[in-house]
Amino acid sequence: MVNKFIDENQIIIVILETIQQEEARETLENFVRVLRSISKSIKRDFSGIGLILYSDDFDLDHCIPLKPNIIPNQIISINEPLFATRMLTLFANKKHPLHDGFHLVHKNGIITHFSQYVIPLKIPGIKPHGKHGTRFLTALLTSFLKGVIAVGIVESNSETYLFAKGKIYKIE
Repeated sequence: MVNKFIDENQIIIVILETIQQEEARETLENFVRVLRSISKSIKRDFSGIGLILYSDDFDLDHCIPLKPNIIPNQIISINEPLFATRMLTLFANKKHPLHDGFHLVHKNGIITHFSQYVIPLKIPGIKPHGKHGTRFLTALLTSFLKGVIAVGIVESNSETYLFAKGKIYKIE
């Protein structure tokens, strides 16, 4: 079931209550802002994008780098939303080498890992959601992992979702 929230403050409050990590508030707010901004700046070759906001107790063994030799030459922080949006939109272009996988955002806002294949938990009873693809299902399952604060995706059609502990929020 998808929960629809138009007000991003409502989403932030619900997620913070769920995860009980108040110290991640600013980064979570910027995380949602960046997802929304990306969805509004989509161009023709946009492939979609996935972001994982994580805390220190996230086990990075759930991730495998798809492009280990390609790392941006500058620090990108979600807490600088305009710059982060510009860079992440660029990475989501089908022709960019970092367009696949998920990008990992530490709770301090820094994007620490790019283009990661994520190996989530298999949860009995959770199956693909009709029109949604692999990125959506991976985001949903990844949201159950210890140390994951939230997972956000922007699909190629600009639909934007946030996942937290198995709950799905559509960002309008």
